[in-house]
Amino acid sequence: MDWDDVVDRVSKEGLKTEAEARGYFRGVVPDGLLDEIIIRLVEQEIVEPEKKESPYKEIYKKAMAQFFRKSRPMMEKDMAMKMSFELDWFTFKDSKTFIGYCMSNGLITERDGKLQPTFDVESVDLPLDWNIHEALGIKTGKQVAMEKKLEREYEQSMKMVHEDMMKEQLELLAEDGMTIDDESGDSDDDNRQESMTKTFRAQNKRQMVKKIMDIGMSVKQANGVFDYYELNKGIIDKGVFIDNMTIYEEVRSAEILGKVYEILEKEACFEFRKHPVAG
Repeated sequence: MDWDDVVDRVSKEGLKTEAEARGYFRGVVPDGLLDEIIIRLVEQEIVEPEKKESPYKEIYKKAMAQFFRKSRPMMEKDMAMKMSFELDWFTFKDSKTFIGYCMSNGLITERDGKLQPTFDVESVDLPLDWNIHEALGIKTGKQVAMEKKLEREYEQSMKMVHEDMMKEQLELLAEDGMTIDDESGDSDDDNRQESMTKTFRAQNKRQMVKKIMDIGMSVKQANGVFDYYELNKGIIDKGVFIDNMTIYEEVRSAEILGKVYEILEKEACFEFRKHPVAG
C-alpha cells in the first residue's frame, strides 16, 4: 500500500481524527508502519490530532467540583476574585490562568456570560479534607503574595545597601588620591564597576601593605613587594619572588620575604578571588 492508497482510504472511509485513522489502519498495515502513517496524516492535516488531556485534569475537576458545590455560576472576574480573596487558592492573576486551564480541559463552560461546570459536581469523589494546594504541591495565594512582597522589600534594601557602599567606596578612593568621572548615559554601569574595582584594589593593598610593614619592612619596600606580587601573581613561585625582591627592592632577608610571600598567597590572593577584577 503506497501513500496515495492511504490518503484515498482515509477519504473514502471518512476518517476525521487520529484515533479513527489508527483504529482503521491497525491490522491493515504492519505495526512498524502504523505510527509513521499516523504521524504523516497529522502533519499534512489530513486528520485531526488526538487531543491530549492535561495530566492534572482530575485535580482540576475535583477543584471545580469543590468550588461549584458551594457556588452558583458566575462571571469569570467574580470567580477569579473568589478563588483568590475568599478561598486563597491562588493570586488573582493565577486564578484567571487556572480558570483558563479548566475551560481548555472542558471542565467549565460559559453560558449567558457566566461560567458553570460541564459535569455533575456531586458525582465527583471528593474527600472532606481535600485541598488544591496539597494536590498540586503549591503554595497558597497569600503565601505567594507575601513572598513577592518580601522579594520587593529585599531588592529595595539591597539597593539602599548598594548606594551606601558606593558612597563609602568613593570616600575610600578619595583617601587614596583616586577620582571617578561621573558620566551619564550607558557608561554608568561601567563607571560603577570600575570604581568598585579600584576600591577593592585600594582596600586590599592598604591591608596587605600594613601586614607586610608589621613584619619589618619600610613603606616603600612594602608597596614595591605588593605591586610586584600583584603584577606577577600566578606566574612566579616563592623562590623567584625572593630572588627578584632581593635584587629590586633591596630586601636582603630571604626569611622576611618568605613570610611576605606566604601572607600574599593566603590573604591577598583570597581577597582578589572574592572581588575579581575584570580585565
